[in-house]
Amino acid sequence: MRKWHSSVLNFAVTSIQVGVNPALSKDRFSFRTLHDKRGCYHPVEQKYLCPQCHEVAENTVRGFEFPKKSGNFIRITEEEFSVTLPKTRNIIKINKFVHDDMLNEMLFLDPYWLIPDDAAMYANQYAALKVVMLGKHKIGLGTVAFLDKEHPIALLPQEDALVLWTMTKPACIRVPDWELPLPDDLSLKMTEQIVSYMEDQVEDSDFETDSVQKRTALIDSKTAGIAVAPLEQVDAVPVVNVLDSLRDSIALLQSQKKRSPKKRSRVVT
Repeated sequence: MRKWHSSVLNFAVTSIQVGVNPALSKDRFSFRTLHDKRGCYHPVEQKYLCPQCHEVAENTVRGFEFPKKSGNFIRITEEEFSVTLPKTRNIIKINKFVHDDMLNEMLFLDPYWLIPDDAAMYANQYAALKVVMLGKHKIGLGTVAFLDKEHPIALLPQEDALVLWTMTKPACIRVPDWELPLPDDLSLKMTEQIVSYMEDQVEDSDFETDSVQKRTALIDSKTAGIAVAPLEQVDAVPVVNVLDSLRDSIALLQSQKKRSPKKRSRVVT
């Protein structure tokens, strides 16, 4: 796997040379924003417009408003901003190890593969750390300094690699401000029956949507000069009687099961 850049994984006084690469690929296709003028339709460029001078700002500098909502801004030079940068770049520092059930999954943001270095001593220690973390069900907590940005991170082991996840702060999670009632026995029983009917294995199609096919069809129609009728969207409408809908769901799933008697097995991921 190609390295995005090299970094150093550090815990205590042990350092391992590793590569870093985003674990998720991006959707490479996107529509461009064009100048909507007959005879032009050229892709536009985004520029900073100063509302004070009514000019495109060619030169910019960092700053902050003080006092807040005063309209008075204090400039920050690049030299002054440098004091906020991490002292050491490209370092993944693990400060502690915690049990893997102690973190809320909502804290995780972006995953990155940690790629073992070609050097035998680094690859061996990489493998040793992965095996120990898996066996003890541990997650590493620390920080990462990518160039001029620092992030809190979690280091998670998988069967074949270590994965670095950037994280947000627990204080950023919005806490529910409601209380749920205790569900009645009938609703619990019917809901459990529906869930059992709908148990199945995870498949690639579970991560696909119709948008890609629709987008491809739109492009094919436009390139062929075929007129495209606009879509009239409608809002989802909730059911009037939830209990009746539960009964209808059970009846529907039972009929589907009779037509397709293939046994479904539970998959834990």
